[in-house]
Order: sequence, then structure tokens, then C-alpha cells
Amino acid sequence: MKEQEIRNLYEAYQQVYETPEVSEEKETVDEAMSSYDRNRKRAAQRAAERNAARDRGQTGNVPGVGYVSPRRERETYTDESGQERHKSGARMPKNEEVDLFDTILEYLVAEGYADTNENALVIMANMSEDWRQSIVEEQTRKIEVTPDNGKPYLRFATPKKIRELQSNPNIQVREPELKGV
Repeated sequence: MKEQEIRNLYEAYQQVYETPEVSEEKETVDEAMSSYDRNRKRAAQRAAERNAARDRGQTGNVPGVGYVSPRRERETYTDESGQERHKSGARMPKNEEVDLFDTILEYLVAEGYADTNENALVIMANMSEDWRQSIVEEQTRKIEVTPDNGKPYLRFATPKKIRELQSNPNIQVREPELKGV
């Protein structure tokens, strides 16, 4: 088999047998890892070192670390296959993001600002950033999601996404408790 076929087979095997909550991968350099992936991984590790120096209050030229700017850096990288990875090489879980485009489009039609999606698109193209932001804040809520594995996490979701999550019998959805109120 060719090296690329072996790598693809290995990645497919990893996706089938890897559990999302326990994704520990070896810290050693994998022989099948491309030079691109090795360089991206090392760059993420260096960013983590600079972030640690920044957290200690060190900026400027720090011995053993290099130049540290006041701005934090990403400690993740994207490998050749497009998979987001942690500086250790472990796969990062995919975050579901609120689709702002659909949220705003649905709001404009539901609230009567537009009678069709095409008219809503025209309004969206000309709306101010303040109005757009107010719609997003009004239409998204912070919820706590607890999947079967029992590890709850917080996320923002639209009413449509909340209904979708609630229809799944393996997931519990609730409003998070406000602390200190």
C-alpha cells in the first residue's frame, strides 16, 4: 500500500474507535505525520509557551521563549485533512455555532419585516450592525446541554436549535442556573 492509503486507513480507524471524551494521542512525533502537520503542531506549542509567558506577566523579548506580544494566540492548529487539533495533537471536538444568517433571516420573516426570504435578504444586505446584533442577542439564549455521557456544557442556541436538541431523547436541555442572584 502507498503511504497516503495507509494514512487514510489509519485516520478512518481512529475516527471509528476514538471516543470523543478520551482523545489522548501520543506526544511523540508520528512517522506518518507530514512535515506540514509537524510544523503546525510545533507552532501551536510555541504559541502555548508564549501564552504561558504572557500569563506570567512577561512581554517583549523573553529568554527561552522569544518575542511575546500582549495579544493571546491560538493554541490549536488545522492539519492537512482539515481536522482542528490541540497543541498536543489530540482532535478537538467540533463546536456547533449558531448560524447567524439563518437566525436573522427567520426573525425578519417571522416578525413581518419581510414577507419572503428574498425580501429578507435585501433587508439584511442594508441593515446596520447595531440592528443585526440586537436581533442576534434577542434570538439566542444560553442553555445547558447534557448528553448521555453526563458531562454538561453551555452553549448559545436559537429557538429552532433548542427545539431540535429537545427532540433528541438522548440529550437534556435546560436553562443554566444564575449564580449569585
